[in-house]
Amino acid sequence: MKKYYVAILLLFVVSVPGIAQNIEVTEFYGTMDIMSVPLQRKDSSGNICALIRISMPNAKINFDSENIIGEVDYDTNEFLLYLKPGSTGFKMKLNNDTEYLINFKDYDISSVEAKKIYFMKVNNDLEGIALSNYAKGMEFNNQQDYIKALPYIRTSAELGYAPAQNTLGAYYAEGYGVPQNVNIAIEWYLKAAKQNDATSQYNLAHLYYEGKLVEQNYSEAFKWYRKAAELGDAESQCKVGYFYRKGLGTEVNYTEAVYWYTKAATQGDPIAQSNLANCYMRGEGVEVNLVKTYEWYKKSAESGYAYAQAMLGLCYNEGVGVNQNFEEAFKWFLLAAEQNEADAILNLGLYYDNGIYVKQDLRKAFDLYLKASQLNNPYGLMNVGICYANGRGVETDFTKAFIYFEKSANLGLDLAQLNLAICYENGYGTEKNIVKAKYWYGKAANQGNEAAKQALSRLS
Repeated sequence: MKKYYVAILLLFVVSVPGIAQNIEVTEFYGTMDIMSVPLQRKDSSGNICALIRISMPNAKINFDSENIIGEVDYDTNEFLLYLKPGSTGFKMKLNNDTEYLINFKDYDISSVEAKKIYFMKVNNDLEGIALSNYAKGMEFNNQQDYIKALPYIRTSAELGYAPAQNTLGAYYAEGYGVPQNVNIAIEWYLKAAKQNDATSQYNLAHLYYEGKLVEQNYSEAFKWYRKAAELGDAESQCKVGYFYRKGLGTEVNYTEAVYWYTKAATQGDPIAQSNLANCYMRGEGVEVNLVKTYEWYKKSAESGYAYAQAMLGLCYNEGVGVNQNFEEAFKWFLLAAEQNEADAILNLGLYYDNGIYVKQDLRKAFDLYLKASQLNNPYGLMNVGICYANGRGVETDFTKAFIYFEKSANLGLDLAQLNLAICYENGYGTEKNIVKAKYWYGKAANQGNEAAKQALSRLS
């Protein structure tokens, strides 16, 4: 997901290609390219006039006409103006208050060499123009009208405003208002990143981490996440912690993982809070502390993070770091299940299956197991198989039981592998096959399943 900024100011956009001599100015606005020769024209005396192209959507504009040849279309705010020979420039006023002097002093306008145009601003500053254009662009961006947003965002980006450069990079990365082009996206992200813009650094890192638009590169991703993390970006701090824990783009270092998770967690990042809880539960980088496990899961769960809500439910269910409380466990399982968190749905099924806190309802338990199985949860798949095998909440159907055991077994669950082997050994829902039975008993036994070890010994 690309990160954006929130707009803060409103005004107008200016984009003026043309020609001029490089001159000294006290206040600098920007540079534009010379127009091509075929677009130039001559006046009545045969002198070549310089062509100016100006685009200012949604801005009120007035020109002094003394030095300009050509018509002004005030309906479109798109202008092709020809500057009279010998002119040193012209003035234009925007929104009835901001005046610009377009200055071509000491420049031979008949020249066709590539030159640059410089703006001398009168009543406003460069930063204000960049901010106002960005703010106006983000108004349209927030309405998902990227075509209208683009000229404002681009103008601000070209003026060097880092948030606009980041947003323009995101437009090219996602194809918002422009053809998708990851190379241009990276160029704009880099411009902002070099200004220590943490958001663009995060977006660069995310490109390399995902590996969808560019070749996946964990080292490059880690580098940019680390830069953004050091600037205080909480999501990047969480990512750096994750990279240290998994050894992505760097060596595994649980102590560093905890350090960065903690920095992000204290800023309220729910994923970091949940990951930190995991560290305290497993004793990775810190001593095992179940009270802190519970506390960090709770903070994350209260922010709405579904995984943490499911884990908090388990804390209450098992009495991990807190007194056992089935009512609270059920509440948090239910909240997580509403977000389609598969383990929470499975655990709700177990509550209804066994009549824990709620009245036993085998059909509701089956429906919940089935929903978890549809999310590819291995325990959900296996429990659906058990329901079909035992007629629990549903009619007995060994063929369907076999199908669900097989799906779960292929996901690596040892209990499902054991049940699948039993099906093959006894011909439940499939043809009897001792070779396949021994294979699946072996798979489960290799994971330490004692029942599978005994069955494998019996068949050997």
